[in-house]
Amino acid sequence: MLELKQVTPQSPLWNAFLHLYGEYFQRHWPDVFTDQSEEAIAKENHATLEQRIQQGDRGLFLLLNAGQLAGLANVYLEREEKVTLNIAEFYIRDEYQRQKLGYGLWHAMLQWGRRHGATSVHLETDAGKNANFFWQSHGLSSHQVEERMHYNGSIPPLKILWIRHGKIIPLDHLDYCPADSLITLDATSIKQAEAIGKRILKALPWQDIYTSPQRRAFETAKALSSAYQSCAIHEADALREFFPEELIGMKLADIPHRYGKDYAYRLLHTPLDSPFKDSEQVIDAADRIHRFVMQIGDELSMSSMRIMISHQNLHNIFLAHLMASNLNLSGRLHLNNLHGSTFLYSPYTKQFDIENVNIPL
Repeated sequence: MLELKQVTPQSPLWNAFLHLYGEYFQRHWPDVFTDQSEEAIAKENHATLEQRIQQGDRGLFLLLNAGQLAGLANVYLEREEKVTLNIAEFYIRDEYQRQKLGYGLWHAMLQWGRRHGATSVHLETDAGKNANFFWQSHGLSSHQVEERMHYNGSIPPLKILWIRHGKIIPLDHLDYCPADSLITLDATSIKQAEAIGKRILKALPWQDIYTSPQRRAFETAKALSSAYQSCAIHEADALREFFPEELIGMKLADIPHRYGKDYAYRLLHTPLDSPFKDSEQVIDAADRIHRFVMQIGDELSMSSMRIMISHQNLHNIFLAHLMASNLNLSGRLHLNNLHGSTFLYSPYTKQFDIENVNIPL
């Protein structure tokens, strides 16, 4: 099991980090400390690193493989016209090389930089080092100054899959709302959903009722991609369909316990002033999704997995239960500024994070 620990002088693993840090210099830069003892090297490195941490924008990381020391990284940020992630030291022990651990540590460092606003990365190493083969594999631009190789590149955004009706949808296509006849809606479900929606929003002349979730998904996707350059919506590498059996079964079983056996009756016939909150605005949804995405990005930083986001699917599940209809025939309720549920699939935990079910129809 791989573990990545960010360390400081106050961390329990600080001495382990200093040990591996000293080993890195002794193996690759033996002239730095010449004949000093391990204790003396650790003491000098402690003082140097503590000072750099106090200067800010510094990250020290220890990579563990099944509890054993496998590698480390020392990175920092430069804030000028743009924020640049600098890789000062990057080390994978010889016995752990050729196991893709270096690639995992590299992606983890990019995610740390991404979280702190970095959009580019820089590093350098000696021209004759074997490490150059590793850095050249990442598509970085390079140039040589005397005996040093300099590598530069942009930090790619996290890849996000925005899902609609079981398909990966390009952002440009999210504003298309198909007619009900094209997605085979059940007439009874539509009528029931409209009745619930009108009770919630009242019959306002400017408030249209839709049976497709497209517009809300489009607005939120645009808000997310425009507000956060660290996230990008992609169309490749789908992880799975967005209706796994375990999710449907779990949620259908949870409905009576969580909302009461008379859930459908209460939606249609009881006062609505207390059960439901006002739906959040799209920028608030984008902010919330971004926080979740960055958190999952940390967990996925050692992996090439992608993040999946889906709008409206919980509504289909709840409504299918509500109308006792087949899921494929369930009505899809969409009300302007009403849509209140999103779920995000984490391939790291293989679980769904259910978000903000304000009005679970």
